[in-house]
Amino acid sequence: MHRSPRRSIAEIRLDDPSVTGHAGLLLVKELAEQHHLVERLDAAIDGVHAFKQRRRGLSGGELLVTLAESMLVGGDHLAHLEVLRQDQAGAGLRTVAEVPALETASLLLPRFWQRQLEAAVKVVAEIGNEVDVAWDCERRTR
Repeated sequence: MHRSPRRSIAEIRLDDPSVTGHAGLLLVKELAEQHHLVERLDAAIDGVHAFKQRRRGLSGGELLVTLAESMLVGGDHLAHLEVLRQDQAGAGLRTVAEVPALETASLLLPRFWQRQLEAAVKVVAEIGNEVDVAWDCERRTR
């Protein structure tokens, strides 16, 4: 193979704000939207007890999904939400584009009741079963 002595005009830089390392979250977003994950989580959480009195800012379902997405990209502490917050290029690829600040998440998390979280886990399990059934049906039709 012969390489041209000319320098390439393409330059790839890690500080380019139009590049994201979290493109895989688009798959999570597609699955979440297809199964109405946030809406179903909100209904389950608020069905036990209203998560918030005012309907502004982050809902309980949005907070849980944002935390899950943070964990999916390697976060293991609330402080790692900043990694997602700083990823402006990936905002449109996430289920919840607006990631809460560490302080906001820290204030909202203690508002969850045990029964609300149990209801949220039940919703996630139901969606998991729906995905399994759909995959099994698709596999059988091949």
